This record gives sequence, structure tokens and C-alpha cells, in this order.
Amino acid sequence: SSGGDSSSTGGGASGDPNAMITMPDLTGKTQEEAAAAVKAAGFKMEMDAKHLSCVESPAPVGTVECQDPKPGDVVKANYTAVEIHIKRDSRMSGIIHREDFHAMRGMTVDKAKAFAKKLGHTGQIKVEEMDNFVKGCAEKTVCTATDEREDQSGMSLSDTLLLRTNKTLSIAPPPD
Repeated sequence: SSGGDSSSTGGGASGDPNAMITMPDLTGKTQEEAAAAVKAAGFKMEMDAKHLSCVESPAPVGTVECQDPKPGDVVKANYTAVEIHIKRDSRMSGIIHREDFHAMRGMTVDKAKAFAKKLGHTGQIKVEEMDNFVKGCAEKTVCTATDEREDQSGMSLSDTLLLRTNKTLSIAPPPD
């Protein structure tokens, strides 16, 4: 389940208390759009926080990720609570994460710098050659990315980013 907000709309359409309603598909709608669709289907709107666990979905952040009842379910309008879960960005803001360090591996130094800037990094960036040659790391690409303290769990956006590249190998021409 990804982070997010859940809310519920209590059933209770005006008119026949036994009226049946086909549940609309709310996936991918904003909370406001979902509320309007539920109301238009005949449910009475009573917002209430609920926990609804979702399987990871392709719904964009800020929209309905999953719902209960499911789309197409036929339910009693008067007695059904509609629960939705709004997908939120699970990343903590203000830090560069371990996955971001790993993503920089194999990038050119310039691409890694641009990537860090795109993540919001405002600190200094140092580029150093590795002490030893790293097999599988191409020349002039980032072999490791870390904070200056070499704690790869994450770092503040203002911390110094350390990009390490392979030593530049030079092959000496054969002697005459």
C-alpha cells in the first residue's frame, strides 16, 4: 500500500431506500471529481476518514488509487459507504534517496549533476577518481554516488554530493 488519504462517503440517496446503484469507476479522478461522480450516481455525501489498503496502481499521484465498492458493483444506495484512497507520493521530500544514488551509476558526470539538480539538490558536487579501478564501470562515468560522509542511505538536498569515477587509464606506447 502506498501512502495516501482515504475517505468515505456514506450511502443514502434520496427516494427509494432500496434503490440499487451501479458503482462508478473513480480510479484516476481527483477527490473532488470522485465526490461529484459518487453524488451523481445517487449516493449521499458524508465525508469520513477511513483506511483503505490498495495494491500499487498506475493512478497518478493525487488521484483515486483504489475504491470500495469496486467499479461496476451494484449496491444499495441507502446503506453503502463508498471508500476511496488518494495516492500520495511515497518519497520523503527534502532528501536524495538511496535509489537516486544508485540511479546515478553509469551516468556521465554532467548527466549525474543534472539529475541531482532535477531532484532539487542545492549543495556542492565533488567529483573524484576512485582509488582502485572498478570493473564494469565505463571510463568517464559515475561508478558511485554518495554523500560526503559516504552514508548511502540518503542525504539532505544541501549536503555535498560525491561522484566517483574510474581512474583514467593511459596506455603507454611501446618503447622504440
